[in-house]
Amino acid sequence: MKIESAPTDIRVLLFDVGGVLVQLSGVETMLEWLGRRVTADELWRMWLESVPVRKFETGRIDASEFAAGVTSEFGLPVEPRQFLEEFIRWLNVEAAQRFGMHAIRVRGATETHGVLTNLGIIDDKD
Repeated sequence: MKIESAPTDIRVLLFDVGGVLVQLSGVETMLEWLGRRVTADELWRMWLESVPVRKFETGRIDASEFAAGVTSEFGLPVEPRQFLEEFIRWLNVEAAQRFGMHAIRVRGATETHGVLTNLGIIDDKD
């Protein structure tokens, strides 16, 4: 993913590293997909050590590559597109919205407020 130009009217930059404002849910779904062969703690360890997760969180791959990588690495019984659709639903942005942050999933957003997370950029077109 290449950003052609950065917006110049940014007034607030909020980093949410570690899910303080934007929380990722979906553990139960992942555990179901994995046939409950791992615990929630083991799943989090797997997630945090995952190559495609780290690449996505650092902007080195797009959402499609992320979904393909996660479904392959974890051996999930779903297609990458279904994983990505579920993953988008796992983003719980209620806390961020209470702070007036609304641009989490908008690529190229023109708002002057937004949320920058370590979850990567998700675009409905991905």
